[in-house]
Amino acid sequence: MNIKYNVQLPERKSFRGAVKSDEIIALESFLLGKMKNMCFEYDTPEEAKKKLSCIQAYRRKNGHKNIYDVYRNENCIYTVRLENSKKA
Repeated sequence: MNIKYNVQLPERKSFRGAVKSDEIIALESFLLGKMKNMCFEYDTPEEAKKKLSCIQAYRRKNGHKNIYDVYRNENCIYTVRLENSKKA
């Protein structure tokens, strides 16, 4: 084992924040608008399942359970604004 002192340090790599997915960006613009519902259509149901879990995690993390509902049918994800919700 070698121990060295006063060495030149490499640049520290750090997490610079997560990049938002296209679905989350579209969902945020949906919440700012006045549309009642929105649909994401994917090539396969498996892809829709993966994206649904990301959208549901975003919904839980940001406390949007009373603002909109999200569900999947085959290869589509539907987002429906709840009637009694206030603007986010």
